[in-house]
This record gives sequence, C-alpha cells and structure tokens, in this order.
Amino acid sequence: MGKFDQISSTESTAIQKELDEVTESLGETQDARLEERFLWIVTIFILLDAWWFSQMQSWGGPVALLVLQLILLVGIGRKCQVEDIEKLIDRLLDGWTGKENKKY
Repeated sequence: MGKFDQISSTESTAIQKELDEVTESLGETQDARLEERFLWIVTIFILLDAWWFSQMQSWGGPVALLVLQLILLVGIGRKCQVEDIEKLIDRLLDGWTGKENKKY
C-alpha cells in the first residue's frame, strides 16, 4: 500500500466517522421533535376536554370521550415513536395474548 492509499483510507475513515455522528444526531433530533409533537397533541386534548366536560350534562359523555381519546392517543403515540406508549402497547398485547414477558 502506497502513501496515497494510506492518506485516502485515513480521510475516508474520518469522513465516515463524521457522517455516522451527523446521522446519529439527526436521528436524535427527529425523535425529540416527534415526542414534542405528541406532547403538544396531549396538551390540546387536555384543553379541549376541560371545555367539553364543562358543557356535558351527564357522566356518560365524558367517559365515552375519554375512552375514544385514549385509543386515539395510543395510536398517535405509536406513530410518533414515543417509547413509553410502545411499552404500554406491548404490555397490553402480552396481557391479552397470555404471554408472560418479564423484560419490563
């Protein structure tokens, strides 16, 4: 291997290392943005619930609304890749299928 091959190899290794760091940083930034988006959606749901619940006369409406919202929030949390939501879904699915999973 000549001097040129060693220099080229060293440069490509450094470039690859920088590329890996940038890619990892981008992934972390995207995860943070998805989690922040989920938190904003939850905040909006809470504010809307406060208004809706004050307008409802019976307790049946708020209970039905909460159940539907929980299902919707679980789906949105999974779409936004919120780890806590994914763990919750795994626990629920394991409970329904009868699997005993001790990794949590």
